[in-house]
Amino acid sequence: MKRAFAKLLAAAMAVTCMYMPASAETPDLFVVGDSTACEYGYDENYAIPRAGWGMYIGDYIEGVNTVDLALSGRSSKSFTTEENYRTLLSSVGEGDYVLIQFGHNDAKKSSEEDIEQRYTDPEGDKDTEGSFKNSLYKNYILPVQEAGATPILLTPISRRNFENGQVKDSHGLYDDAVRELAEELGLTCIDMTELTSAAYNAVGEQGAMYYHAVYNDRAKGSNGIDNTHLNHWGGKQIAFMTAEALNKAGVFELKEQSAEDEQLTRGEFTMALMRALQLDADTEGSANFADVRADAEYAEAVAEAKALNIVVGDENAVFNGDRAITSQEMALMLERGLAASGAEIPEIYGEDMNARVMLAISDLHNMGIEINSENTGAACYKALIDAYNAVTDIKSLEAEKEQSVDEIEKTENVVLDGK
Repeated sequence: MKRAFAKLLAAAMAVTCMYMPASAETPDLFVVGDSTACEYGYDENYAIPRAGWGMYIGDYIEGVNTVDLALSGRSSKSFTTEENYRTLLSSVGEGDYVLIQFGHNDAKKSSEEDIEQRYTDPEGDKDTEGSFKNSLYKNYILPVQEAGATPILLTPISRRNFENGQVKDSHGLYDDAVRELAEELGLTCIDMTELTSAAYNAVGEQGAMYYHAVYNDRAKGSNGIDNTHLNHWGGKQIAFMTAEALNKAGVFELKEQSAEDEQLTRGEFTMALMRALQLDADTEGSANFADVRADAEYAEAVAEAKALNIVVGDENAVFNGDRAITSQEMALMLERGLAASGAEIPEIYGEDMNARVMLAISDLHNMGIEINSENTGAACYKALIDAYNAVTDIKSLEAEKEQSVDEIEKTENVVLDGK
């Protein structure tokens, strides 16, 4: 299953460091920043994988060619040592735009290596050597302006870090420094700290969880929830939020499409479910469904789910992997997946489909998973994360201790499948 999912992710989410120039009429929109903005390949450390908002921002902005150069673990200082930074300097030109979002890693100074490679001082002005403002000004704003392009500053997105029911500030003076520098230089500033904090406060700590990636290992993050990095649904929401703010600032036109959730197919949901619940099965000697091609991205996941009786076909042994999944199908697959994970599910046969679905919905409700009539991406991600948490309870997989932010966010290289 990992191999099939890796191919899908590598094809759809490859890091955009190989720059391809746009046509003369179409400006480039470069994204530079850290892990909250970058693109990812397959990462086997995650049950529900990471995504950056930068990989989706181009879906919502009219008339630009998006080039996401952001890299995980980088600060405004360490990014300048990367090939992607050199790509920015050699490629940005007249009429282009550059979205600049740093701050998550500029604060890191828990080791001599961090101080040398990543740390910038949040105090000091644009001319103070070693300051965050100076790093943004010298390394990004000046060269972008000299190339005839437009730099746009963004404050870092919030972490899912709550205190007394509200998002707790986790950026210190760094988001203030971005605001102040933008005001001093007359630059557009998109306050993503404020926007994401407001979005998280609106849904609360539990609701904000559904924006985030989930580790395989419950000892990481908060019992497996990565409170810094977004999942793909969360990445789309933050990307659209960013695009809306840029539109309100008069910079770009929005595309007609929005962040309204696209429906997941049966094949896509099967892949995501098997990964979220960390299930696999021996399929040697067993046949897949008649309509599932061997080269389909979801073929291996479907074969394993079929072996575990998580998915079933119709009377013609047809799976219909490319059809949008319904909420009823989602409920039945989740129930069977949790049964394969050790949940005690009543074995009731002979019921009609509607009765079976209602029983499944009741079983899931008892495990903290709510299913409604929606089959949007949001509903799917919510159900998958709730199912992950249910397995945590079923198997008593509570983490012994919570991993620190520094442990989570140490410098890391994004390695694509097969690269």
